[in-house]
Amino acid sequence: MGPPGAGKGTQARKLVEKYHWTHIATGDLLREEIRLGTSRGQAVQALVESGKLVPDELMIELVESRLTDGGTYLLDGFPRTLGQAQALEELLTRKGAQLTGVLFLEVPEAELIQRLLRRSHAEGRADDTPHTIQTRLQEYRAKTAPLLSYYEERGILYRVPGLGDVEEIGNQIAKIVETLLSSP
Repeated sequence: MGPPGAGKGTQARKLVEKYHWTHIATGDLLREEIRLGTSRGQAVQALVESGKLVPDELMIELVESRLTDGGTYLLDGFPRTLGQAQALEELLTRKGAQLTGVLFLEVPEAELIQRLLRRSHAEGRADDTPHTIQTRLQEYRAKTAPLLSYYEERGILYRVPGLGDVEEIGNQIAKIVETLLSSP
């Protein structure tokens, strides 16, 4: 987890490639729903383009539709609210699974803004305009940042500095993951 532009997707792809986990990236799921023109996609397009978070119920429904019993998953961009975190716990309990760890990429806000603007120019994403970036960061501070203490209290939050070389950041994350995987 981390704010928009922290590098979650980049690092998640590296972990998925190394460990062959199923990658559930909620941003990708939402963009796919919009691209396909589904009723869900139509319902969230304006929210995504304005930088607002999608309602918890819809996000939970999307994630749950991708989870199967016995799978190993890397969740990228989920949960983003306390309600989603609580729903995830209930969902995992029903499936006989548990959340092993939460990796948090820490990046200063000025760097996030620069990264998102560069991504906007490179990818042409509608949710990376200057106005939308500010809205997304406000939404993050209000709704997602409180999850840090939620997961810290459970002893499963691992903070990773998200500045510097992508490979170096990946190596720090890999060390944490290896420790988690070797724990009983």
